[in-house]
Amino acid sequence: VDEFGKFKEKSFKKAISCLNDAQDGKQNRKVGPGNNSEVTKIVQLIMEKDMKPAIVFSFSKRECEAYAISLNKHDFTSDEEKAAIEQIFVNAIDTLAEEDKSLPMIQNVLPLLKKGVGIHHGGLLPIIKEVTEILFQEGFVKCLFSTETFSMGLNMPARTVVFTMSGNLMEKASDEFLGGNIYKCQEELEEEELMTKEYAS
Repeated sequence: VDEFGKFKEKSFKKAISCLNDAQDGKQNRKVGPGNNSEVTKIVQLIMEKDMKPAIVFSFSKRECEAYAISLNKHDFTSDEEKAAIEQIFVNAIDTLAEEDKSLPMIQNVLPLLKKGVGIHHGGLLPIIKEVTEILFQEGFVKCLFSTETFSMGLNMPARTVVFTMSGNLMEKASDEFLGGNIYKCQEELEEEELMTKEYAS
């Protein structure tokens, strides 16, 4: 967003284009405990500085889920927010058939959402993606882990954006995504280097 709170859609699309380029050219990349720890530290810092909501863009569905699960011990919502999140989720899931409500995907996502952590990628059921989008819009999801799917036709600007990539592609993406706060997470960064770039609106 710019200084007037207007969403910079053109810059956002350019940044996502860089993510797609990285996805097309990436090698077999593994998500290890160290990499998860770096993302966790960045998210904690974002919450401490009250720079939420944040979107963490990642390369793959597996990475999104691994990063989200790594925050399982953290809680970013109040009791009132938890109650509202559960009510919205239950109302949405009520539209499903009874057998679908017991799917592991349905059962596992609510505990994370109640803590303010969301996941959004193409492998999720449409109803889960839709309710996650609603919760993000309402300010209940404080940190969203997503592939480029979250950018498709949506106008949901975040206050902070994190790209879990390294090298020139990260520099290009962050330079294109003018405005807001942008951090890059690289596997070899030392702790004090985790926050490497910040852009003022």
